[in-house]
Amino acid sequence: MAVVAPPAVSQPCDGPLFPGEKYPAGDGPQSVSLGDLDGDGDLDLVVANAFSDDTSVLLNNGDGTFAAHTRYAAGDGPSSVSLGDLDGDGDLDIVVVNAFSDDTSVMLSSGEGTFALQRRYATGDQPLSLSLGDLDGDGDLDMAVANWMGDDTSVLLNNGDGTFASETCYGSGNGPRSISLGDLDGDGDLDMAVANEFSDDTSVLLNDGDGTFATQTRYDAGTGPRSVSLGDLDGDGDLDMAVANEFSENTSVLLNDGDGTFATQTRYDAGDGPVSVSLGDIDGDGDLDMAVANEFSEDTSMLQNNGDGTFATQTRYGAGLAPQSVSLGDIDGDGHLDMAVTNRYSDDTSVLLNNGDGTFATQIRFAAGDRPESVSLGDLDGDGDLDMAVANGGSDDMSLLVNYGDGTFAAQPRFAVGDVPESVSLGDLDSDGDLDMAVANFASNDLSVLLNTGGATFDSQARFATGNGPWSVSLGDLDDDGDLDMAVANRYSDDTSVLLNNGDGIFAPQARYTAGSGPFSVSLGDLDGDGDSDMVVANRFSHDTSVLLNSGDGTFDSQIRYDAGDGPLNVSLGDLDGDGDLDMAVANGLSDDTSVLLNNSDATFGSQTRYGVGNRPLSVTLADIDGDGDLDMAVANFNSNDVSVLFNNGEGIFASQIRLAAGDNPSCVSLGDLDGDGSLDLVVANGSSDNISTFINKCSSSCPADLNGDDVLSFFDVSVYLQLFLAQDPAADFNNNGTIDFIDVNAFLDAYNAGCP
Repeated sequence: MAVVAPPAVSQPCDGPLFPGEKYPAGDGPQSVSLGDLDGDGDLDLVVANAFSDDTSVLLNNGDGTFAAHTRYAAGDGPSSVSLGDLDGDGDLDIVVVNAFSDDTSVMLSSGEGTFALQRRYATGDQPLSLSLGDLDGDGDLDMAVANWMGDDTSVLLNNGDGTFASETCYGSGNGPRSISLGDLDGDGDLDMAVANEFSDDTSVLLNDGDGTFATQTRYDAGTGPRSVSLGDLDGDGDLDMAVANEFSENTSVLLNDGDGTFATQTRYDAGDGPVSVSLGDIDGDGDLDMAVANEFSEDTSMLQNNGDGTFATQTRYGAGLAPQSVSLGDIDGDGHLDMAVTNRYSDDTSVLLNNGDGTFATQIRFAAGDRPESVSLGDLDGDGDLDMAVANGGSDDMSLLVNYGDGTFAAQPRFAVGDVPESVSLGDLDSDGDLDMAVANFASNDLSVLLNTGGATFDSQARFATGNGPWSVSLGDLDDDGDLDMAVANRYSDDTSVLLNNGDGIFAPQARYTAGSGPFSVSLGDLDGDGDSDMVVANRFSHDTSVLLNSGDGTFDSQIRYDAGDGPLNVSLGDLDGDGDLDMAVANGLSDDTSVLLNNSDATFGSQTRYGVGNRPLSVTLADIDGDGDLDMAVANFNSNDVSVLFNNGEGIFASQIRLAAGDNPSCVSLGDLDGDGSLDLVVANGSSDNISTFINKCSSSCPADLNGDDVLSFFDVSVYLQLFLAQDPAADFNNNGTIDFIDVNAFLDAYNAGCP
């Protein structure tokens, strides 16, 4: 069965789920540049605000955090900002292109991060992009401007004092949207590369040496190229091109033949609506990587260079609403390149700090044992917050990480269990009011039970026999006597073990029930609505799931099997379509997708629908991540070192994934409120980096009509919504039914009139 491409589903959040730090700017920030504006040695931010006709200057506090912005008037609709020493006094000045007044604003620095009033210079029709460089070889910085509606570029030569001569225009393709300068043909002067949005190509204009330019040569790119950057991507000493293609959702890489001509493009997947690309050595290996701002998926893509100008699969990080521009620089002074992203509709910038290895600090990682395989969350010490229990498959023990109360965790104590623990579940097994641990030990064919003596201290384990190769354990009251029993998926004996609790945390010998081939995961829930817990088992080698219905006394009927994807490894149960019964979500490790099987209300299931995720998904968890009242999916992808989050539209149909970088080989994902703010955070066990990643959820659904995220409803929110509606942007689908019509306008106005709490 083919993997479906579901419709976009609007999130009921006024911001992204897992962002970096965000700082207010003006209205509609469109472009961001980095530079040391106040001469203190760290990088500050300058932002072009398209709707408030000004620029924001945010000075760095020295640690990667920023002071409140100062704003300076520009022209009408500033769309791009660049920094350079225009008047030769040693400090950085600001240049802004103004799309609606057809000019550029120059603001000369007064020193210490303050700026003089603008002086404006005419350009072509609707300029959208600007680059600075010494085009005529006289030692000062000139301007090259891409005029979107004029199908040309303007060159304005500097008089040497930060004032500029009148423009000279040169033809380009249709809808030039972005311009970059570099010596493309190796003759020592700066040439132009232009991304042409409407003709789906790039223009290369070679400099004659005096700031005049030869006729353009054009090269195919993707659909809707919005941004072009230059850099030596293949290490051969000349400048290549990287182009962000908004509508084909990818980037084009065009390698230079050495003389300013370019090979045919190679394209690489990005997020939804890539609109800006920047190049830099993000992972510290000596070559240039790509950072891409994705407008419609509200995130950034990072693509690591293999060293030869080819690129690895993207890793994505959350940003704000409608990111427009991404810049790279060492923001926190640790020697690594960080990202700054402008978010057009949330009126802020996201700052994502580099961990030093090309991953970014949306996550926090905590040490565990050797090869952590499974993590469960619960209040183990009785202080009201969620702690972590981690099964370490390589060190044959359990790690306990106690929450300080703010989503950070104390150093772990470790507890010995059986051989190769693969799964841990938490529950009150001895009915004394605290949470105990049940652990499936794959290589010793048994379960370890560790009873909590209070305060997150545990008795020595008791061990109970299972089938061959226990891989997953779940807890539930299977015999209706009020205590928790255990169900275990046995990988090598193709069955499940049921161990009934005597009431004191001691368990009767197992009863075993046949499942499919290679059962890897078991989940419990009332599938048929008769009040007792049934079993669902994911069978890796028979590519299906087994459903075993409870007879009411902890014994089970024979299995019924349902097709899943290739190599199902994990199954979770929840009411995905809001009809009151439990449905299935299955992580398919070999087909890189998840299967959703909806319950017909009688414990029979319809045909699966499949959704693409990362590479080799091992774990799927269901929870209301975005606060809209339905269950979403979080999936741990072992081979792609990330987590996929898929949002439910309320009917059991899921939006395309967003991906969050984790540690090495994540094998399990859990959800819980780690920082006490009422939203669900992610916890991931990273099997090969011997640690745990946490992602703190910043989603808020309290005021869905607050489109700029300022907790105040104003005419600006109405203006933003109308722009989304007129553009038929997926975010305008306010009732999440897959179409954008006037019913959505009414839904928005109802939410607007309801106000914010």
